[in-house]
Amino acid sequence: MSIHEMLGSRSRSRGRGVSRARSDRVIKAKAMVVLASLAAAGMSNATHTVAPGETLSKIAKRYGSSTAQIARANGITRPNLIRAGAKLILPLPEGAPPPSRPGANGLPPKTTGALSYTIVPGDSLARIAKKFGSSVKAIAEANGITRPNLIRIGQSLKVPVAAPPTVETMLQNYAARYGVDANFVKAIAWEESGWKQSVVSKAGAIGVMQVMPETGVFISKNLLKAPLDINDTEQNVMAGVRFLAFLLSKTGGDEATAAAGYFQGLRSVRTRGINPSTKAYVDDVMALKGRFAAR
Repeated sequence: MSIHEMLGSRSRSRGRGVSRARSDRVIKAKAMVVLASLAAAGMSNATHTVAPGETLSKIAKRYGSSTAQIARANGITRPNLIRAGAKLILPLPEGAPPPSRPGANGLPPKTTGALSYTIVPGDSLARIAKKFGSSVKAIAEANGITRPNLIRIGQSLKVPVAAPPTVETMLQNYAARYGVDANFVKAIAWEESGWKQSVVSKAGAIGVMQVMPETGVFISKNLLKAPLDINDTEQNVMAGVRFLAFLLSKTGGDEATAAAGYFQGLRSVRTRGINPSTKAYVDDVMALKGRFAAR
């Protein structure tokens, strides 16, 4: 068994994980979905916590913004000097729908408005809907299309987008997919990050599930067998839950030992025993699991 199989979430390795290759257009479009969701909830800006090695230009590209826009929104006079851990305001990119008012019940509307998309060769309404988390019916109605199978290259569409799932929903969905108790998954995620994707540990663990880049590479290559971006909230959750399922398979379903392995590394637990800090971690996780189960 390789050392990667025994990695824990607190490994000190600072290796880099595997990122999914995407075109600039798709990166910006997906960022628009996220930021537009915040706008619909009455929030004009999102925030981002600077991770080690990030630059303002890299952050701007990821969120479909610009270095100048982010610098202006945060009063940054020297864009090349930003520090890890700093929290940045991310202004909505040009073209994003303006904030909408809550409905009569005080809740944000279910949809966030519409993105603008230009049809390229090979596109179909079904493919476009899948790409942006919309539906063929919603796109057709938004654009007055009566024959969904007849669209033309270069045509500009309004694509209605739905609010992204909550972190809790993601945790529940991937727990069900990988056969892990949902309350156990929620407890691990809460203990690790408080369900916040913006959290980056001193050791370099990232996101909701605090996945180390090296662990992300192992999960990508050996468990998911697909590209993985642990900086993306949903992929981070997917990776962490899949790794928990892996640890449970190695511990005969023993959640306490799997939790210890997630924190300390399973090989370390088996060869050195559970450290005091790991024991406190496991106790917290099991207590949190009980609280989530009782809700």
